Amino acid sequence: MAPPFVYINGYPGVGKYTIAKELAQMLPNAKLLDNHLFIDPVAAVYDRSMPEYQGLRKLVVGQPAHHSSDD
Repeated sequence: MAPPFVYINGYPGVGKYTIAKELAQMLPNAKLLDNHLFIDPVAAVYDRSMPEYQGLRKLVVGQPAHHSSDD
């Protein structure tokens, strides 16, 4: 049986991410993909309060996207 796919949509600040984190804890083998990681992928590796965060963030943000001519 395939795992369920849950998509949560709503206005900013209504608790979508909070609900998704709780739901991910209740569902076995759940993977949580959220827009926060697409906006700030460094936060998936380091907490913003960690000294390593700023250095890696500058490195990632400073890199232009690479597009292949095969796309």
